Amino acid sequence: MGEVRSHDNEEFFHVYVNDAAVFSKYISLKNYLDAIPQGKHILVHFSEARLVDHTVMEHLHHYENDYISQGGKFEVIGLEKHKSISHYPLAARKLIEFI
Repeated sequence: MGEVRSHDNEEFFHVYVNDAAVFSKYISLKNYLDAIPQGKHILVHFSEARLVDHTVMEHLHHYENDYISQGGKFEVIGLEKHKSISHYPLAARKLIEFI
C-alpha cells in the first residue's frame, strides 16, 4: 500500500494512504486503524493513492460503521480525482492522470 502517514491533532486523526490500496495490503491498514483510540475523528486520505480496490472500499465501509457505533467519527476522503470502474458505490477507483 505504500506509505501510511498520520498525525494526531487531538480531535482529528489523519491517515494518508498512497500507492495502491489493495486487498492483500488491507490488513496492515486495518492494524494501523485499530491502534487509533476510540472517540477520535478519523480521516482516511486517498488523494495520493493511484488505486483503491473494491475490497478495501467494502472493508473500510464496514470499519466505518463499527467505529461510529462505538462513538467515533470516520471519513474516507480524497477520492475526487479517482474514477470508479462501475456504478457500484463501493467499486474500485483509479486515479485519473492529468496531462
